[in-house]
Amino acid sequence: MKISVILPTARLGGFDCLIESIARQTMPPEDFELIVVDHFFGERERAVDIEVINHRRTRIFPWFKHVSLNLPNSIYANSTCFNVGLRLAEGELALFLVDFCWLPEDFLEHHWAFYKSHPGYS
Repeated sequence: MKISVILPTARLGGFDCLIESIARQTMPPEDFELIVVDHFFGERERAVDIEVINHRRTRIFPWFKHVSLNLPNSIYANSTCFNVGLRLAEGELALFLVDFCWLPEDFLEHHWAFYKSHPGYS
């Protein structure tokens, strides 16, 4: 696996934008994973599952991890989410996002190309 995309989320909106833009990536789906560490896991687990299942019908979306953060929301929450995501990451390169993201279709390919052409930088 090349890239682990890690998203901590503490807001209810915007998840559909992320899933849609990840599903449109030109990088082969077996080369990246999406890890969402979610403060609202209980409230939207079923809706997220349906969204991912719908995208699996149109594009293979094999590497998706949606996990709960079992801590109260605080000023340390995003750092904790990043650490949980890193613990679960299987990619060579970890890419951190925030809520309400829309990624251009070649976003992951460009990050991977930069990473490979500039050893020692990230």
